Amino acid sequence: MESLEKTRERFFLEFKGKVLDFGCGKMQYATKMLNKSEEFLELFGFDIDVKAINHALKQIKHNVLSEHAELIVADGNNPPFVGECFDVIMFKWALHHFKEWKEILRKVKILLKGNGTLYIEEPLRKNPYARLGSFIYYSISHPFMNVHKKPVKQWPFDPKELVDEVRKNFIIVHASFHGFLSFLFKRASHYSKFKTMKAIFDNLSIGTKDLDRLAESSIFLQRLCSEIVIVAKKPS
Repeated sequence: MESLEKTRERFFLEFKGKVLDFGCGKMQYATKMLNKSEEFLELFGFDIDVKAINHALKQIKHNVLSEHAELIVADGNNPPFVGECFDVIMFKWALHHFKEWKEILRKVKILLKGNGTLYIEEPLRKNPYARLGSFIYYSISHPFMNVHKKPVKQWPFDPKELVDEVRKNFIIVHASFHGFLSFLFKRASHYSKFKTMKAIFDNLSIGTKDLDRLAESSIFLQRLCSEIVIVAKKPS
């Protein structure tokens, strides 16, 4: 089983062409990963937060992406693009900030080229540890960082609802659950004494044929995970 970092890197390094970071924020992860890519790409990003965009511009100023990047201030409810203009559109903890997130997914489908890639990485509602983590994060980091004072009301997602909505518009090619506690158990599962545990966690990263089974799986399993990664394709 891959860690979240490995999963993210594996897909990011495959991105090429025109890549849009939707609701990009400060772009810490996108710039770090995409700067390693050997593929030619043009990076676009937008966010409604002016300070976040200014920070992102500083992030890319001295790296390879700087000559092929365009970052602007804009409202994600009305994306400043038209037509099938992107090869990849990514949401890194951004989709849950939109009240009408289902409508956002439909707009994204219009912006993607045929067979274009949708990458989603979002928090999960089922995990009580994620709630505790978010409370600590927002309480401690807000005085020092440009972050939200508190999570928006729809934070975070129910995994089945998110999966079902993505499938209405796209063909899912990858889905996996991640989280600190699941990572610890996955490490332990490599030892022979934990074969049963290994069997459980082998099912946390799945192919499309097992998607329903995982999305509807035991609440116990979902509570061990704080994030979901979904990669999907727009039908040609």
